Amino acid sequence: MGHQSPAPASSSEAAAPRSLVAPLASVAANQSGMIVLVVCSGAIGGLIAWVLEESTGGHLLPWKPLAAICAAMLLGGGAAGVGVYVLATTDLRQLGRALFFALLCGVFFKPVWKAGSGFIVTAVNRPQAQSTGEDVLKSTNELNKSVDANQAGEVQANVKEVADSTTDLLDKTAMIPDLEARKPFELKSAEAVDAIAKAAQNSPEASIDGLTQIGLTAQGGGHDQVTSRVIGSLRTIESTSRDQVTIRKAQQALGRFRRKLF
Repeated sequence: MGHQSPAPASSSEAAAPRSLVAPLASVAANQSGMIVLVVCSGAIGGLIAWVLEESTGGHLLPWKPLAAICAAMLLGGGAAGVGVYVLATTDLRQLGRALFFALLCGVFFKPVWKAGSGFIVTAVNRPQAQSTGEDVLKSTNELNKSVDANQAGEVQANVKEVADSTTDLLDKTAMIPDLEARKPFELKSAEAVDAIAKAAQNSPEASIDGLTQIGLTAQGGGHDQVTSRVIGSLRTIESTSRDQVTIRKAQQALGRFRRKLF
């Protein structure tokens, strides 16, 4: 008897995995089909999240089981869409990797929704901050010119303008949750603080008022570096001035920050 080849069995086994992947690849061939697969993967992830929480004695959502399951799947599906299409540069050509990532987004839908919310808030508020940042840059340049020209009257007016525009910028920057996106605006604010501190030689009282205004706004918005820059500038004015009125005013301004810090 001749030896019979097991080739048919092995080819049948190799065809099985391909037969499982082929329908998914067919659905994912167009954009709408891919979106459906991503959302469905996220919904499964949401269901897994509910099962995991319930199995440990917790409650993922404070509702009855059926309502909680439906909500978890809905939130998981939405989170998958946010994660795949908004937060991450997912290569949709790698179908298995993309769907597994969508599944994970569904399982961890709470932090994904939080990150997505922060992304949207940043996208909305950053253009406004950029526009105000240009105003700060312009007014800072005007202040530097008036200081170099030793024009006391213009210096006082320019200090007020820089302080107002910088305060507005810090308020808008505080509405951006992405700390990296905040940095360019905080840098512009710090440069404005330096310009006002330099102007103290021409208009000390206006400079102290402007620095105090910026510093308190920065402190309230969590801009620690800008706040430190303001405090350092006020201390320099206090230590280098020979005018008792200016020294006293700087000390009073510093006292306002100490009360807030302690």
